[in-house]
Amino acid sequence: MVDIREDNEVRLRLELLSILDCPVCFCCMRPPIFQCLQGHSICQRCKERVFSCPTCRDTSVVIRNRMAEQLSTTVELPCQYRQYGCLAKLSLGTCHFKLYKCRAGVTNKPGPVPRCGWKGVKSELYDHVVKAHKFPILNIANQDCSVSNYNLTSCRNKTTLGIAFGELFWLHEKCCPHKRGLFKTIQHVSPPEEGKKYMYEIAVQGSILSEMKIVFQNSVADDIPEAESIFASRECFYLDYDMLPKFLHEGKLSFMISTNISE
Repeated sequence: MVDIREDNEVRLRLELLSILDCPVCFCCMRPPIFQCLQGHSICQRCKERVFSCPTCRDTSVVIRNRMAEQLSTTVELPCQYRQYGCLAKLSLGTCHFKLYKCRAGVTNKPGPVPRCGWKGVKSELYDHVVKAHKFPILNIANQDCSVSNYNLTSCRNKTTLGIAFGELFWLHEKCCPHKRGLFKTIQHVSPPEEGKKYMYEIAVQGSILSEMKIVFQNSVADDIPEAESIFASRECFYLDYDMLPKFLHEGKLSFMISTNISE
């Protein structure tokens, strides 16, 4: 049910904030805000790009508009994410409420995994991946993974969802014939301030006739960076194709994936 009083209040506040629209870039101005001798305002960024007031051509645009600055920091509006449950009211600052995009998917083409377009709150992500993508959710607190039938002549990118300590994680895998390597990394479904709270380890054991073992450890990134950028930086698990046969057992490649809380 629509609250008419709240809508009227929001409308009034929006009209007040419209006063803060910069006449040059049309963005809402934030302190410091400047004005000419006739009282026409302009934002700091545009002030540095023009030689006179864009409204009256006065060349003395040096005075701070204290009233506009106070208005910009005191008028509050409901959060833009209120339809998703955020109850915050804030001024021109940024709300810390976060919407998450689904990254699950698989492709045999070069390039990133195509997105399904879903966006929502974190508590609904698990059910979405299960129902829409029908991927098994891995317990990556301590998970053995056996992968077979690697085709070293074609690309394969896959992103699935994992869970550990009640938290959600993205598991990214990339097979790339061009770069002749197998890449793996893990990201925490979290805002940036919770980044590097967890550590992950990916290990691959050699075949029965080999005692070789590769272990990679790193802090878990938040879900802001794209997986492709992590792979490009090589700050991830990497297995060269020339080494791959030494780790195959009956055509399968076995991984141990584990996640722990950073000390």
